[in-house]
Amino acid sequence: MRLAAPVILVLALAGCADSTPGYVVGQEQLRQVKMLQARYDSDLDSPSFASLAGKVDLHQIYLPGEDPCAGLIEDSFPTAQESVALKRWAHLHAAWIIQYETIAMEEPNGSSELKSVADLYDAVMDNGLRSQNVLISALAEGHLTYCQFATENKKLTEGFLKDAGSLARKFWQVRTEDYERSHPGSGPTPYQR
Repeated sequence: MRLAAPVILVLALAGCADSTPGYVVGQEQLRQVKMLQARYDSDLDSPSFASLAGKVDLHQIYLPGEDPCAGLIEDSFPTAQESVALKRWAHLHAAWIIQYETIAMEEPNGSSELKSVADLYDAVMDNGLRSQNVLISALAEGHLTYCQFATENKKLTEGFLKDAGSLARKFWQVRTEDYERSHPGSGPTPYQR
C-alpha cells in the first residue's frame, strides 16, 4: 500500500476554491505526500528493522490480489528483537498517519453535502489507517503470528479502500454538481475526469 491510499485520498479530496482547479491543489498535496512517503520509506530502511526481513514488508504491507502469507520465510510469533522493531514501526506508522492527514485531509470548499462526503471519506481512511496500527501493535505484542497479521491486514485494508473508493466517486459527483450549480452554462467543469 505504498502510495495507493495516499494518492487516492489526495486526488479525491483535493479541496479548492471554485476559481482554482482541484488538480492544482491536488498536485501540491500529492507532492507533499510523496515527500512524506520518501522520508517514511527512508526511516523504514534503517538497520534497526533488519530483523523483520522475510517476515513483513514494511514498505508494502498490502498487495491487492496476492496471498498475504506468500512472502513469509516461515510463520511465527515475533521474537523479542522483532517485537522491539515492530513497536518502533508502529510508532513511525502512527506519526506518518498524523503527518499524512495534515496534508491530505484538508477541508474542501463547496456545499455542505460535499463537506459531508469529505468528512465520511476522512473518517474511513483515518479509521482504516489507525486500525492498521492496532494490528501492528498486536503483532509486536505477540498476539498474532506474521501470517495472521498479513491476513487480517489484507481484510482490513480491502474493506476500507473499498469504502473509500465509493466515497471518492460520490465526492467527485457532488464536486461536479456544485460547480455546475455555481457556474451555469460555463461548459465542462475542471473536475471531470
